[in-house]
Amino acid sequence: MLHRQNHVYGDLRGPNVVIFVDKNGDEFVNLLDFNWGGKEGIVVYPTDISMEIGWHAEICPGGLIPHKHNKFMFQCLENRN
Repeated sequence: MLHRQNHVYGDLRGPNVVIFVDKNGDEFVNLLDFNWGGKEGIVVYPTDISMEIGWHAEICPGGLIPHKHNKFMFQCLENRN
C-alpha cells in the first residue's frame, strides 16, 4: 500500500512491526516508528544509522531510501518466521 502511494518506510525490522489478531482470527499489521518514512526519492537514511542491522547491501548513511530496500527487509522478516 505504501509503495502504491510512492512512499517508503525505511526501518522495516521486527521491532517496528506489530501483528494484531481480532476475535475472528483475522490478522492486521501495524508499522511503528515512521521517522524515516516519506516519499521515495526524497527521504534519506539517518547519517548515524547502525550498519550492523543487516540492511540491504546498498544502504549507506544519508543515502536515499528506495522501494527495493523495503522489499529486501520485508523478505528478511518473512524468512525469519
